[in-house]
Amino acid sequence: MEDKTRGNDTRITKVGDMALLFDFYGELLTQKQQEAIKLFYEDDMSLGEIAAAFATTRQAVHDLLRRGESLLREYEKKLGLVGRYQRQQAVLKKLDALVETLHQEPKEMDWQQFDKLLQQLREVE
Repeated sequence: MEDKTRGNDTRITKVGDMALLFDFYGELLTQKQQEAIKLFYEDDMSLGEIAAAFATTRQAVHDLLRRGESLLREYEKKLGLVGRYQRQQAVLKKLDALVETLHQEPKEMDWQQFDKLLQQLREVE
């Protein structure tokens, strides 16, 4: 049972990763790759269902998906936009928490930490 759960977690992570990569770089893929990835990841269609929709084989769909996924990963490796976005979001989350502290306890605000986080946000590459 534990292995099944881990497999589901891996699938969820992969779906989330692909969705994020697709949001940033999807327009750089061919129309066919875009359609296949949307059907597979967003609509949760099987390879067979996509193959029927495309009037092709499951193997052709598999190859199309793998090529699209590979390209998305390569774009991220070269451009790093998703990683930058995630780092920015992490710093913004910390800033939000500090601002919330300011609203609740103005005298308890850690201004050095606030300045440090602002600097980190400016430096995110």
